[in-house]
Amino acid sequence: MTLKKKVLVGTLATSLAVTAFAGLPLSSKGLAEKLGVGVASAASTTPNLDKLAKEANDVWDALGTNKASVKAKVDAIYNALNAIPKEEKLAAVKPLTDKFEGVIDLSDEQKVALLNLAYATWGGVDFPIVSSDYVDLLKDPNVAYVIGEIERVTGKPVTVEGTAKFALNVMSSVNSKLTASVIKDVVGNRDKLKKIVEDSVDAQLDKNAEIKDLYGALVPEYFANKQELKDTLKLVYNNVNNKLSPELKQAKVEVAVALATAYWAANKPIGGGGGVGGGSVSTGTVSDFISSLSALKEKLATATAEEKQQLIAQALKDASAALAKAAAIDVSALVSVDGDKASVTITESSIASYAQAIKDVKQALVDAIGTSEGLVIADASFNLGTVAQSNVAVNAAEAVLKQLADVGVGHVAFVVNGLTATLSVSGEFAKGIDFGVNKSAATAEQTKGLKAASDVYNFSLKLGGVDVEKFAQPVVIQFPVNAEGLDSELLSVARIESDGSLSFQGGDVNGSVIVEPRYSFSSYVVVENKVSFNDIASVQSWAGRQIEVIAAKGAIQGKAAGVFAPKDNITRAEFAKILVTALNLDNADAKSDKFSDVKSTDWFAPYVAVAAEKGIINGRSATTFDPTATITRAELSTMIARALKTVKGIEDVKDVDVALAGFSDAGKIISSLKAGAALAASKNIVIGDGGKFRPNDNATRAEAAVIIYRAINVK
Repeated sequence: MTLKKKVLVGTLATSLAVTAFAGLPLSSKGLAEKLGVGVASAASTTPNLDKLAKEANDVWDALGTNKASVKAKVDAIYNALNAIPKEEKLAAVKPLTDKFEGVIDLSDEQKVALLNLAYATWGGVDFPIVSSDYVDLLKDPNVAYVIGEIERVTGKPVTVEGTAKFALNVMSSVNSKLTASVIKDVVGNRDKLKKIVEDSVDAQLDKNAEIKDLYGALVPEYFANKQELKDTLKLVYNNVNNKLSPELKQAKVEVAVALATAYWAANKPIGGGGGVGGGSVSTGTVSDFISSLSALKEKLATATAEEKQQLIAQALKDASAALAKAAAIDVSALVSVDGDKASVTITESSIASYAQAIKDVKQALVDAIGTSEGLVIADASFNLGTVAQSNVAVNAAEAVLKQLADVGVGHVAFVVNGLTATLSVSGEFAKGIDFGVNKSAATAEQTKGLKAASDVYNFSLKLGGVDVEKFAQPVVIQFPVNAEGLDSELLSVARIESDGSLSFQGGDVNGSVIVEPRYSFSSYVVVENKVSFNDIASVQSWAGRQIEVIAAKGAIQGKAAGVFAPKDNITRAEFAKILVTALNLDNADAKSDKFSDVKSTDWFAPYVAVAAEKGIINGRSATTFDPTATITRAELSTMIARALKTVKGIEDVKDVDVALAGFSDAGKIISSLKAGAALAASKNIVIGDGGKFRPNDNATRAEAAVIIYRAINVK
């Protein structure tokens, strides 16, 4: 049977391909009537359409109590779209109508109809258009004219059954990719969900003869290739979508998540796991966790004291994991574009579900185990998705931050194009955050000839609407890096100073990112920093690489050009700088009046201040640091141990004597330094020399570099 109304570039196909996300019942009879197909024949000759209708109805049923909410949000979105002034709609569809100029003669009303079709086409993948609204759209006389004109110039028909088969094949392809592990990854992540659907649609476009022919008729006569056609449709869609309010953009995300979840529930039920005590919750969602607590209460009623402790610990672990997933909030639909700037405002509605999830989990834990103490509340992470613009601005108002802080969230993370900035929601940040980042390709002039592993990033920050250059709490930046062909251990975040010179800040390389906390903003680039010294041959075999790495991070410098002086004793001030810098604790504005022999103007003052604040350094007495004195191996080990406990959460060893038993001179370690020496020894940070710890020997610069290198690599 031939469809009497043809559709632009597979509009019906792509829309029906995700009808299971659409949220409204679809019957083959109803669709056939609205498309003008004979009802009698439709009832007996549309088996594919019947299957599609059943899939859609199953999903609609799986929405359960969410039906009314989903429908209300969809209605609000389409009401807003319909209210866009005609002039703005004509401007939005211009990239498409320009392609057909002189071929298809369209009135303004018919151009708006073409816009509706184009929005529905791309919206079928990006946002689930409601099926009844879609088929009503096809009955619009202006739409019918546009479709007829495209039929005339392409000469390509599309059948109901062929379209339905195409949709079923796409849905089957999507289902085959939604394994349990994938589902955990895509729940709430619109970009990943879109990728799965789009890949499935693309694959079927190349297989379905009717849809393939229709694309082929438009390509290359009107478009250079299929990608240009898709890009044009996407541009038209975005032109319209950017006119929606942030609240409605967020509503679109919420609808997509609700419908996708229902789709999975209807087509790919996840079983197993057994809740607490029988393994972690299978999907890791908040609702799954809360549902599992009824079984936990039953187990607690008959459990021994030890079993109860284990069950409660597992419940807290699973609750924390569920909240961690809920904390990943997709705000890509809220992004608006103006020229080369992309902006997003984090709204109260965008965080409402996470805030409520935290409250629900806390209450559920109290009801089940009597407490929520020990629950880890994850930072709220806002993913802007992939943004093409060089300038990105994110706003989180005071009310939003307060709402998060009230439920125990300590930080917000903004994620865009692989870069993550994590900021506090308390203190000066609580007044409201305006975070900006500009990205540009690194030049040889900027990197001073060093190989770049990242773009150049320039950050800005307003707190409470006021520009700030420095801040008391660090902003932690994860820079995306491309280390292909580079020595990843030698990568360092470099600050580009006002005179163009580079100041090396270090940073922890973790896979494809390097992490560096900042107390002020400037321009930054990640480079491979190869530093060479001509006097380390005598220690090359055991300290050469370590010196090279620590120097690359900017934590240790030579005493002159090319001179490291590896056998010189290291001073307490020098080691404070190396340790604080290597572990990314440095804050140039840190101040302390704890030690009378450390002046605020001393070069080492901020490093000593940070170390004292973190409890890494206690001083030679309550009021003196003795900065120029040498440092013993036992003192060095203790400072390392305290730093690891602060930065990496490493715990003290339970039996100090056992940890030090391998050293024949362990008895010479001062009692107050034994715990630190034991921890350093247990982590192989201090290995010893010939079975001896040599606790009271002065540490050399080479030894310090080796010990710091081992410390930063402790897991």
